[in-house]
Amino acid sequence: MDQLIARLGGELLATDVSLGPEEESRGRQYGHNWLAEKWESIRQQLCGKVSDQLTGDLATDIGAVADVLSASFHGPVAFTVSAIVVKYGIGRLCQGGEAP
Repeated sequence: MDQLIARLGGELLATDVSLGPEEESRGRQYGHNWLAEKWESIRQQLCGKVSDQLTGDLATDIGAVADVLSASFHGPVAFTVSAIVVKYGIGRLCQGGEAP
């Protein structure tokens, strides 16, 4: 999960977080803060709208979530957020779980 959050931060900052530990740490912190800020919006967009589309296949589920989130988030960010949400668990998200 930490790697996905660092990747999200890098995408949002438009940097390559694979450059080194300092950049990865900065990306992780930024990604975590951004995700915490957007978490309720993500919950509202997904809960009650994607559960019936989930198959248990990771790639398919990420795609289903990204289809919904692409209205708010663009490009790689939509897919990275979707991967975080799927890994976190849609059920957990919709039951009020806090951002990872």
